[in-house]
Amino acid sequence: MDPRIILELVAFLLFLAGWLGYESYHIRRSRHRPESTRYGRLIARQSRWIDAIVARDEPLLMIHTLRTISRQVILLASLALLAVGGAFGLLLSTERFQALCQVTRLFGHPSNLVLQLKLLLLVTVLAFTFLAFVWALRALLAAHLYTTGPPGESADLSWGLRHYFEYLQLDFRHGLRGAYYGVDLMVWLFNTELFIVTTIALTISLARYDFARRVG
Repeated sequence: MDPRIILELVAFLLFLAGWLGYESYHIRRSRHRPESTRYGRLIARQSRWIDAIVARDEPLLMIHTLRTISRQVILLASLALLAVGGAFGLLLSTERFQALCQVTRLFGHPSNLVLQLKLLLLVTVLAFTFLAFVWALRALLAAHLYTTGPPGESADLSWGLRHYFEYLQLDFRHGLRGAYYGVDLMVWLFNTELFIVTTIALTISLARYDFARRVG
């Protein structure tokens, strides 16, 4: 097999290990040992905040918080959708794709077919990113149902808000991580060796952030 193709396969497997493998490990670690990860500590602090808001019976504060978060999620989802359209447009436009091929050949890219597969992977990652933000928005809409209710249902309100806010944090996290690795994938269009370096550096940076010992 061509050594260049082997290098491309190694880069692809490394990308999957960083994007999906590490994230899966981190979520499992956060659920079993929440105090050991920044995400786990965030969920615990979020649950205490929700219980305090429900106990004080301040639905307007919760509604305002949900609306503020929803605007951010909608903005990021819109940007992800635009990115999907731009990447997909390169695949559909022969002229744009050929122009990209001419540029990538300057960096020693192996073939047009491999470049098409990389663009298809980029579209897939960006589409997943868009869907993750949509799922986060869906969790926000569901949380609105638990912002107020009869006085005797405070326990149910707290449970519902904690449940959907946890889904919100998880989907929002997946969306951001998809965006990070989507930007990383753009490097692969031009240089495989540099892509391997940036993937390793990105994954290590995210791990240092996720497992930071400081409070937050």
